[in-house]
Order: sequence, then structure tokens, then C-alpha cells
Amino acid sequence: MDPSPVAANHRPPNPADSPSLAISIPPSLSPPGFLPWLSLSRARPIDRASKNKVAVAPGHRSVRPSTRLHPSSHPPLLLYLSTLLATRPASDAAAAMSVKAAAPSSSTAFYATLERGLDDLDRSLASSPFLSLPSLRAALALLRAAHAGLARLVASLHLPGGAAWLDEYMDEASRLCDACRALRLGAAAVEGFASSASQLSSLLVQAPSNPHLSRQQVVRAISVCRREAMALKEENRALVEARAEALALRLSEGVPADAKLGGFNGFRGVLCATRMLTSFLLTLLSWGVLHYHPSNAGAGDCSGGGAAYFGAAFAAALSRAQQRAAAEAGRSVAAAAGGGGVMMHEFRRARAAVEEAKEAVERGGGGDVVAAEVGVRAGALRAACEDVLAMIDDLFDEVVEARKKLLDLCSGGN
Repeated sequence: MDPSPVAANHRPPNPADSPSLAISIPPSLSPPGFLPWLSLSRARPIDRASKNKVAVAPGHRSVRPSTRLHPSSHPPLLLYLSTLLATRPASDAAAAMSVKAAAPSSSTAFYATLERGLDDLDRSLASSPFLSLPSLRAALALLRAAHAGLARLVASLHLPGGAAWLDEYMDEASRLCDACRALRLGAAAVEGFASSASQLSSLLVQAPSNPHLSRQQVVRAISVCRREAMALKEENRALVEARAEALALRLSEGVPADAKLGGFNGFRGVLCATRMLTSFLLTLLSWGVLHYHPSNAGAGDCSGGGAAYFGAAFAAALSRAQQRAAAEAGRSVAAAAGGGGVMMHEFRRARAAVEEAKEAVERGGGGDVVAAEVGVRAGALRAACEDVLAMIDDLFDEVVEARKKLLDLCSGGN
């Protein structure tokens, strides 16, 4: 009830029909020396037999006055009551602000997680061959951590169900699911090449001791491996060129000029950072198992207002990883004489072993050594593909499950 009309239009009450004054003290406002929280709630009239009992609001400590209290008999009390009640809206607003203040701290922790993942990826790119299994693992692990963290963060931001933020999140999740399907196709095709290389290795081992195994069969097995490698390059190039824009396969993606990063309690800023990181990681993975495309190899950073919003640490970590990837890609392509295609390190080693086997067969010597090399490289490639495929499947399942949980949360909780 608004206390100002009470103070302005007050007249001495009739003790016979006046309601009792309810006094209550919330637990949060009861330190020593603090006056009770008083409210002019309309309590029922005190019965003669009640012996001055005071009505108490639920969840508050009761105060037993020695006499019946009326505002007319306590003008200072009424003045304090009016002042205190007038300040309650400000207190409520402060409480609402304290709830919203939890979002930036959660966002800061989210950015810190991404920063650590980018540092791990940067170290992997620097310490291992470009786009070898450790680097691909680090990229996939960071993708999984980013989108799992994004889904958890949404629940802590208290976002309204059915608002635009949900459509924006679903668009990003759909892009990631489509990318997982494309990456899986590429990794499965590379695994097929590994199987053909393994069969070639078996033929090379058997050839010296098996008179029924002709040289022509070995040559045919080498041709199969080489044709598969060429088919991978052409088919994957067409796939990447057709899907690069839809999947936003760009090594660096800037912050849109009209981005409202503080929208939906900071959700748009978090989503923008996740989108930039996802584009970078998907580009690396597509280079590894699909095709290296020079048009998406330029390095950049999230500078300007985005860096100020995301934090300097995250922006610097992303920029370092982008520049490292661009430099390593340039060196790898130059070493392969402008080759491009599938840049996965294990694939390049297996393909080189097949080419060495072709030269050895043409020379008519070195079969045992070449057979062992092809077998080792084919086995390493198959193991790497199995690992990458398993992580892609896990990522896809987690994104689908997160989408379902958020839909259930919005439909049931709002």
C-alpha cells in the first residue's frame, strides 16, 4: 500500500473500530540497532480476549508490544514508516540489479575457458606437425567446450522464452550440425583411403614370396590409392566451395558493426564470440579432412569494440591462434608445391608413402622397406580418422541434446 496518502489524509482513529498495526521484521533486516520493518497491512481487529496479540506477516519474527500501537499515538513512528516504505521500490530495483550482475561474472568465466582452450590449441599448432591428430583433437575439444559452455550459460542468464535469442542460438547450432555432417563425410572418405593403403601394404608384403601375386596386381592397387586421393581432392574442393559461405568457413570473422553485444543480458556478446571461434575452428577442421581453400586463409582478429567487450585476453588468444594457423598453412602448402587438398598430416604422410611405393615398384626393388612404411602410415591414418570421427559424432550429439534441453526449458519454464 502506498504510504503517502496515509500520511497526508491522516485523522485520529476511533479506538473502537480501528484495525491493529501489524509489525514484522524480516530476517535480512534484523541486525542489532536496526529498526523493525513496519508495514501498515490491514490486520484483523484485535479481540478483547487476545491480550494484545500482534498480527505477524508470514516468514517474519513477531514483536510483542506492551500496548496497542496506533499511528496517531506515535507520529515519529508513522514518519519513519512512510520513509521506509517509500524506499522499498529502490531496494527492489537494487535486488533486480544484483540478479543481473551475475551474468557478467558468468560471461567472464566463459571467456576465460575459451582463452585457455585457444592457448592449448596454439601450443599444439606450434609443437606438432600442422593439422596432425593432436591439433585436430584440440580444435574439436575446444568446439565441444565452447558450445557446452554456451548452453550452460543460457540457463544462468534468465532469458525470456520464445524471444529472438532462441532463434539466434538455434541458427548457430544448426550451422554447427551441418558442419559436423560435412566434416564427417570428409573424414570417412579419408578413412577409406587408409583402408586402400592398408591393402596395398599387404600386397607389397606378400609379393616377394607369393608366385600367384603378379606385379600387375600391385600396380593396380597403387593406382586405386592414387585415384582415391585425387577423387578426395576434387570432390572435397567442390563441397567446400559450395558450403563455405553457409558454414562461414573463414579463418577470421569480425564483429558486425551493428552488433548489440549487450543484448539479452549479454547473451548476444557471448554468442558473437562463440560464432567467431566456431568459424575459425571449423575452418581448421575443414582444411584437415576436407580441402584447403586459399580464399578463407587470411588471418585477422576481433579488434575494436569486440575486443573491449570480450576482454583483451580472449581477443589476443584468438588472434594468436589465427595468425599461427595462417602461417603454418602457408608453409605446409609451399612445402607441398601448392598442393592443397586434404591437409591432415597423417593423410599427407600416407599419400607420400604410396608415391614412394609406386617408384619402388617401377624400379623393381626395395619392396620390404616400402611395404613397412605404407603399412605404418596407413595404420596411423586409420587410427587418426577413427578418433576424429568419434569426436565429431560426440560433438553432433551434444549440440542436438543442448538444443532439445533449451527448447524444453523455454516451453516448460517460461
